[in-house]
Amino acid sequence: QPRSTGNAAQLVTMAKSDGVELKRAQARNIVIKKSNASMEAAFAEWAMLEDFVAQLRVQDTISTFSLVISDTLVDDHPERQVVTFYVAPMSSKLAFNTSGQRTIVAVDGTYLTGPLRGTLLTAVTKNAHDRLVLLAWAHVEQETEATWSRFLVQLCIDYPRITVVLCDKQKGLDAAKKTMALRELTFARCFWHMVKNCGDAVGP
Repeated sequence: QPRSTGNAAQLVTMAKSDGVELKRAQARNIVIKKSNASMEAAFAEWAMLEDFVAQLRVQDTISTFSLVISDTLVDDHPERQVVTFYVAPMSSKLAFNTSGQRTIVAVDGTYLTGPLRGTLLTAVTKNAHDRLVLLAWAHVEQETEATWSRFLVQLCIDYPRITVVLCDKQKGLDAAKKTMALRELTFARCFWHMVKNCGDAVGP
């Protein structure tokens, strides 16, 4: 048995080094079968993820669970990728929309460096006890105009009382502010980022 299943030419070479005579057509068929099996397994995993999110929506009808998956071609092979997975928990939605909490929220994004790669977008506010409340988060590939627009529009649907959004000058976020659905919002700069930028420019 060959040790690996790369492309057909590599497979023939590796088979020969193992003392196995393998024709190019046979190697090509092996590669195709392995590729098809891998794709079937991958699509099955995505189906399980979609089913899991659907079950979450059934069990919790107040929280928001939004999963967006795109079908793309990579090296002529179909692949499925998560565009965004957005969550707004029930406890935050009920507290924010039914009480006198502040209508100012802060949003930011951070790169993920652990096993789960990509970018985490978050939105927070403070309650009457001056404690941070996580309103929503989303896992996206990177901070772009499209990912920020989708996040902010959904955030405003879940929390219609929002009036002011504190943010930094990230390019994708800056561009997303021009989205028609967000023009009623007031965007303000985060004071912490302003102080940090001044310190970086002027020095201690």
